[in-house]
Parts: sequence; structure tokens; C-alpha cells
Amino acid sequence: MPVPLIAMLAASIHEAQAEGVDPASTTRAISLLARAAEGTPFSLSVTGDHLLVNDVRVDPDAPGVMQVYRALRAHQLSRLQLPRGMDTALWHELVEMLAAAPGLYPTAGKFAEALQVALPGSVAEGVADATAANDAPSRPVLPSSQFGLAAAPVPLGSPAGERSDLSARLDPLIAQGREALDHNDLATLAETLLQLADLERESSDSASVAAERRRLAPPPVLEAMAHQLPDPNTPLVVGRALRGLGADAADAIVAAMRDAEHRPARRAYVQALAEIPESTETIIAALSGTEPRLLADVADAAGRRALDEAVPALKILLKHHDEEVRTAAWHALEQVGTPEARRALEG
Repeated sequence: MPVPLIAMLAASIHEAQAEGVDPASTTRAISLLARAAEGTPFSLSVTGDHLLVNDVRVDPDAPGVMQVYRALRAHQLSRLQLPRGMDTALWHELVEMLAAAPGLYPTAGKFAEALQVALPGSVAEGVADATAANDAPSRPVLPSSQFGLAAAPVPLGSPAGERSDLSARLDPLIAQGREALDHNDLATLAETLLQLADLERESSDSASVAAERRRLAPPPVLEAMAHQLPDPNTPLVVGRALRGLGADAADAIVAAMRDAEHRPARRAYVQALAEIPESTETIIAALSGTEPRLLADVADAAGRRALDEAVPALKILLKHHDEEVRTAAWHALEQVGTPEARRALEG
């Protein structure tokens, strides 16, 4: 992997971590990286103070080298072996994982498990001594800064007393959320997000509170919470928090659906998705996908929501090549029950 690609990988990780970056900008950076890599397999390794690409040491002063080095060290990784044929979506998964706070994957083993789900055929190996992860030759990545967490950006136009009151309520919640994230404590994080949602509804400056809430729980964190839904031991507050986080949580649940390995897990995701009032756009978008199992589950959620907006997409799925998809679309149209839905069933 040439050094310029290391620079592009580092730039993509930076975009994913930076505060206030347009998601479209991150997508563009990752798309460029995917095109430049041309689908060829490669490996990244750290040894001592050096980064190796395809087992060849690269100049530590080359652009992006130390940023990639620190990203691997932050997750206690000694080696990443990536498969052939990685497209933009898979590169996006890798970049989001490397950009995530270390607390999200508390061990290299947890990172490796998540990587195998996101990128089948990949390999992640941990450092022999986990304490070595703190031996990077420059300042380590700070978990609380990974997602740009900072003091609440209360607009300067607000009266001084109002700014002070909001900060007094908001700052402790942000600190509580940071600590929960650093310790991979999703239950406490969920409680914090619910409190932030309450504050958002009560505050005259709801936009600032909403921004902080989203920065505290970016997509990788929400997906980690969503993956806990099928586990009967998951605290109920995690589900409550997801139901209260609207479209962002709906996107995370659809992403988690792709990893469902058995029917009870699929049912848990479908139920959670159907209980989010703001999930309409997510459901409509997912109904244009290509994965049969995901299509069937999202169609089920559309039926439970009785989404009239989903009727055109469901009508198309009645002719899908997969029987489960066709059946799910039929039942969903029955549940919608509008005149348009009935006409779709009549062909």
C-alpha cells in the first residue's frame, strides 16, 4: 500500500473524528480512498515505534503515518489484515471503527469480533502486552476527544443568565456521558441520553443540546447500543434511549439488523424500529436495498408502522425473487390497509 494511501486513510479517520464535519465530506474522502486502493488486499502492522504496510516499514515522517499508527495503538492492535475487493461501504465501516473511542471496543478481541462482522475475511490481532498500546511515540488518541466532545456551544446571543443555567445543567451530563463511553458503559450512556433528550425538550436553546447529544452518541455508539437489543440481559433503558433518539437510532438499528443471526434477534430489531416514530425515512430508504433478509425485516417494520408512504416500495417487493421478501411485503400491505395498499395487492 503506497504511502499516499496511508495519508488518505489518515485523512478519512480525521474526517470521521472531527467536530462539525459534513458527513458528505467524510463520504467523499472515503470514496477517494476506496478508489485509490483498487480493491487490493493489504495489511497494516505496528512494531515498536514503526508502522508496517504489507510488512514493509514506512517512513514515520510521511503524511498520515503517525495518525494511522496511533489509531491502531488506541485499539490495542498490532496487525490488521484486510481482504481483497473492499468497496466504499466496507472502507467506511473500517474508518468508523478506527475513528471510534477505544472504550467502544474495550479489547482488541472485541474489535476483532466487530471487524469480522463488518468486514468478513479480515483479521485483527492485539498487542502481546495490552499496556503497550499506551507506548505510542506521540500523544495518544483521547477517548473523550474522539467524537469532538466539548463544552456546550451555547449561542453568544443568549442572555448571560440563560447561558449559565444551560451550562450548569448540560456540562455534568456531557461529563457523565464521556465517562460512560470511556468505560463502555452503555446503560449509563443510555440514561444520560434520555436526560439530554428531556433537557432538549425543556430548553429554549434545544439546538445546542441536540448537537451535544448527537456528538455524544455518533453512529458507531448507537450501533453498539442497537446490537444489545436482542440480549435479554440488556438493561431496558438502552431500548428506551434508542426509541427516543429518532431517525439516528433508526439508522443504527437497520445497520444492526444486517448482523442478526437468528429469528429472535430479527424480531427484536423489527419491533424496536417500528416503535420509533421518526423511522419513516430510514424504512423507505432501506426498502430499496438488495439484501433479502434485511428487506423482509424492514418490510415487517413498515407494516407494523402502517406506513402509507412505504406502499410504492412494498408493491415493487411483491415481485422480488425471494419468497420471504414477497411474503413480508404482502403482509405489510395488508397491515397498511389503505386504498392504495389494497390496489397494490390486487395487482
